[in-house]
Amino acid sequence: MKKITRIILWGAWYGSKNVGDQALLLSIADILGGDLNDVEFIVITDNPSHVYSYTKRDSIHRFKSLHARRQILHIVKEFMSADLFIFGGGVPFYDEWFHSIAIAFLTTLSKIFRVPCVLWAVSSQRVKSSFTRSVLRYLLSYASAITYRDEHTRQLFVECGMDDSFGKFVPDSAFTLTSSDKHDAVDLLERAGWGNEPSRPLIALTPRLLRSSDGEAHSHYSVKSTEQSQREIEVFAGVFDWLWENGYQPVFVPMNTVTPDDDREASRNVMMKAEWGRNALIIDEEIFPRVAANVYSYCQAAFVARVHGSVLAFKGRCPVLMYSFDLKHGGIMEKMGFPDQIFDPEQHSLKDAREMMREILLTRLEIMAKMEKKDGEFQRQAQVLKDAVLRLLRAK
Repeated sequence: MKKITRIILWGAWYGSKNVGDQALLLSIADILGGDLNDVEFIVITDNPSHVYSYTKRDSIHRFKSLHARRQILHIVKEFMSADLFIFGGGVPFYDEWFHSIAIAFLTTLSKIFRVPCVLWAVSSQRVKSSFTRSVLRYLLSYASAITYRDEHTRQLFVECGMDDSFGKFVPDSAFTLTSSDKHDAVDLLERAGWGNEPSRPLIALTPRLLRSSDGEAHSHYSVKSTEQSQREIEVFAGVFDWLWENGYQPVFVPMNTVTPDDDREASRNVMMKAEWGRNALIIDEEIFPRVAANVYSYCQAAFVARVHGSVLAFKGRCPVLMYSFDLKHGGIMEKMGFPDQIFDPEQHSLKDAREMMREILLTRLEIMAKMEKKDGEFQRQAQVLKDAVLRLLRAK
């Protein structure tokens, strides 16, 4: 009887309705699944039912989903027969004692049952806690492969004991995500009110709510003040008005549609603030990862406050201006090769944002050509990571 390859995944918010986290899981499965004849992906998450819903729709592979807190014994049992533990694929490192204990627990299970552990293109928030750093040191000392997607994470890992020659830069897995039929994107845009009017080219806007501590915000980014949150709305509204006054049609493209992180709420805040906000188009429904890149592909450019808004816009060859309110935002743009398309709200003004958008629109064909070249590089790098993981599986 042919052995099933069992791969455990944890670290991203795979069970959320966040397009980026779903894209991570689907793309990792795509990368590895094509070379494994019989594979099962075991996903540790706080929302198993949602993982089943979108993987059934958007993946050909087999998934088992376990609740991170309610099915501890089942998780232990899966580690007993697992072939690989993939840690990350998102931003799994931040200061919270319970989260750090979870990292230590899963690393210990990997060690006890001799399951190779791979850090897959991870990123980090700022980590100051000595306890969190000691847990990271423990994880890094065991991992069979360490890959990260940005420079600030590399620096953190080196500070936590990683041999700099061992870790590797690799692209976020979502850069490899394949798209679905473009008709799905057209249907979404038409339901948002798009009439395919050539006189006003589409520009995508993807703001997000920047919240103070609500029990969840700190796990996604450093907590923001009311003033910082309002600043984002004002900048997006100012760019919105500039776009409308210069003949463009802004369309809001949400990457998350669930409270308390619903991008549609952020979009409506921008619409209320903008002088011409009543003229906006808004996609008022969930977007699936394989459709998102195609939505962006119909836009001349995008202004986003979501990491995977930028990644999926890249896949759609849509030039991006990034509202960079945390380390991961600037990090992903630098990895893409567009450091001059980062809007830093602590350093730049609304005038700067408008000028950056103007420059992107003037040079969009050059940017798209650079995206095409960079995409080929990312595909080659993803292949190298896949080959390394497959070697680990064969050696087990």
